Amino acid sequence: MQHLSQNCFPVGLGEPREIDLPSPTSRMQPPEDPRFRIEHEHGYVEVRELAPGVFVTRYYGTAPVSVVDPITEHFDQRIGEGHRICMGIDATDLAFFEAEFRRRWTDWMRNNKAQLDDVHLLFSSRLVMMGAALVNATIGPKIKSFAVRDEFEAAMQAAIDSRSGA
Repeated sequence: MQHLSQNCFPVGLGEPREIDLPSPTSRMQPPEDPRFRIEHEHGYVEVRELAPGVFVTRYYGTAPVSVVDPITEHFDQRIGEGHRICMGIDATDLAFFEAEFRRRWTDWMRNNKAQLDDVHLLFSSRLVMMGAALVNATIGPKIKSFAVRDEFEAAMQAAIDSRSGA
């Protein structure tokens, strides 16, 4: 069983590797490594798979729409392999997200609702909380919001434990 560190990533996995965003005409192959980083002009996003189908995505700076496809392609691969998806979103370092970013995630969650377990959101801004409320109003109560890191980490640990049979 993996335990979460203070920043909600498994202890001992090391630093995430960087990947290039795909050009509009290319397709990114999902990485084999359980963690990856997507850098963009105003920040970056780290994605880690804590257990089969259990992901924590941490946003730093802004969240442009360009980061959605590389992440959802990885999630789609796991769904295709027969896994359900549990998402943890650490948005404590998120300063801003594009409206299209929220719309694209809403569409993905709606289209994959049958394969999507809970979405746990750790937030520190009202903007993020309002975005989550809009998504829940659109697709139903999938997003569970947390303002306290310990509660978020406990929810993620429960998701890990449920996948490992602990």
